[in-house]
Amino acid sequence: MWTRTDPRVLDILYRARAAGLPLVLLSNAPAHLSDVLDATDWRRDLMSDALYSARLGRCKPDSAVYEHALAATGVADPGRVLFVDDREDNCRAAAELGLRALHYAGQPADLEHQLLPALANSTRT
Repeated sequence: MWTRTDPRVLDILYRARAAGLPLVLLSNAPAHLSDVLDATDWRRDLMSDALYSARLGRCKPDSAVYEHALAATGVADPGRVLFVDDREDNCRAAAELGLRALHYAGQPADLEHQLLPALANSTRT
């Protein structure tokens, strides 16, 4: 579960990164898996930063982890940040801090739809 990737999602994320969107990984992965994730090509290519609960000493849905992630994006307005997670409680906590949240249920089209405005804007420049 922690290291399996969907090529359709990776394609969307690579397009988002090419469009200049900052991407930050925020994961509750255990400590030993954080090293595994950091070693993957997609993590190194796509993510400007990776934050792991094991390293932060706090887990989602603790608000402090979202604040760390927001700072890592470099985006001042939380409403301009899309938080994506497969757990509804994590999405709810992010939304309470003003982030846009997508409860991801395994449908890449949902992710693409949320990122489409940013992807479309990047193709105009």
